[in-house]
Amino acid sequence: VFKLLGTGIGTVGTISSVAMMFDYVPRHRLGTVLAGVGLSRGLASLVVNNGIGLWVTAAAWIWPDRDDAGEKRYDYALGYLYLALCGLLAWWVARRFARLSRAGELIKLGVEENRPLKT
Repeated sequence: VFKLLGTGIGTVGTISSVAMMFDYVPRHRLGTVLAGVGLSRGLASLVVNNGIGLWVTAAAWIWPDRDDAGEKRYDYALGYLYLALCGLLAWWVARRFARLSRAGELIKLGVEENRPLKT
């Protein structure tokens, strides 16, 4: 169920981000931007996936919980807390982008190049 939900959210994110790229990026730069997006998504996936492991391991060292044999217990449910924090960071970035866009501080270069010239 979580995989299906994650795939659905990822698809909506991809569709909305690609649609916005046509507004903010001129056509002659789309290839460069899409290559950068691919690299950024790969890097973000690497950081998030490995970050979960580091987060859970760090929590096991900070709050040592031992089983009956004296072995450290790893609480893998803390990975969801890490993902929630990553989601809050993504929400903050999206909100910042929306504020800058509403304030007119972001130029929609893709839209500007398609406007007719004033004569």
